[in-house]
Amino acid sequence: MVLDNFSLIGEWLPVLSGYKNKFNGWGFGAEYKIGRHVFQVFITNAFGLTSDQFITGGDLNLNDNDYRLGFSIFRSF
Repeated sequence: MVLDNFSLIGEWLPVLSGYKNKFNGWGFGAEYKIGRHVFQVFITNAFGLTSDQFITGGDLNLNDNDYRLGFSIFRSF
C-alpha cells in the first residue's frame, strides 16, 4: 500500500510445463479505493483477469512492446 486509498499491485506467474503459451504471465497496476468501490488500471500480457485466463502464461511478448491495458471496478461489501 502506498497511501491509505492508493495501492500499487503486481503479479508474475511462470509458465508451467505443458501449457501452450511461451511467455511468463505478468501484470502491474494501480488501484484506488473510494468508499466501498475499488478502481483498478493495469497492464498485462495475459488474456484476462480470471485464474483460468492468466495462469497458463501470457501470449504477448514485452520485448515487442505488446501488452494489454485494462480497467476494473468492483464494490467491496
